[in-house]
Amino acid sequence: LRGSRRLVGQAMPALPEDLMARLNQRGRLLLYFHSPHCGPCRRMTPIIEAAASRHDHVIKVDVSRSTDLARRMNVMATPTLVRIAGYRITEVRVGAVAAETIETLLA
Repeated sequence: LRGSRRLVGQAMPALPEDLMARLNQRGRLLLYFHSPHCGPCRRMTPIIEAAASRHDHVIKVDVSRSTDLARRMNVMATPTLVRIAGYRITEVRVGAVAAETIETLLA
């Protein structure tokens, strides 16, 4: 938890090209790190998918498939939400969060 939260305010680590292209277009990203075997993730995923259908800067990241990105972002637990704006990490939330919290992170 502390490792992830220490990233707030820091310059973001290198992202894959496709994510950098989206960040360059939108100026912000909300990365949702999840695991298919995580109970809280399974409850949160439908909320994230609904948000992703309304906002094209919401990105789902399966930590079992994108271990390198998860390591670079210091993700040690799922679910984790990381908001990037202006090429800086502006918010990190570890653990399941309510739909209202997700909406505030998207604003």
